Amino acid sequence: METIIRSGLWKDFSPSERAILPVLLDYADRSNGLATISYRGIMRYAGIGSPTTVSKALRRFENIYILKIFRGKDSGLRAINAYCVSADDPRFQEIVTEICRKQREEIEIERQLREEARNARKSYLYR
Repeated sequence: METIIRSGLWKDFSPSERAILPVLLDYADRSNGLATISYRGIMRYAGIGSPTTVSKALRRFENIYILKIFRGKDSGLRAINAYCVSADDPRFQEIVTEICRKQREEIEIERQLREEARNARKSYLYR
């Protein structure tokens, strides 16, 4: 979570993505990192009412390489997937690095604008 939050990626997550990720992390088995949980379980614990919303969030996590989905085999009953949240994928690290770079640039621009505004106020006061 620290990497996601500090990189600035968290602010780009939808409310449903912000609700689902902690559920997956909490349900992960400490020995192997896998969270075996149904869509219904994700919906219940994340407070989401639609399986489509869950699907979109999981797909987004997969697309940014922070989530690996191990699809369950259907053996007569509904299959349950297992999910592994990990920030170790080099492609995810590239995404995070780029977001950090953009965020640092935005911070520097904001800093410069505040300084310019401060200088403008000072020059106005000393006229």
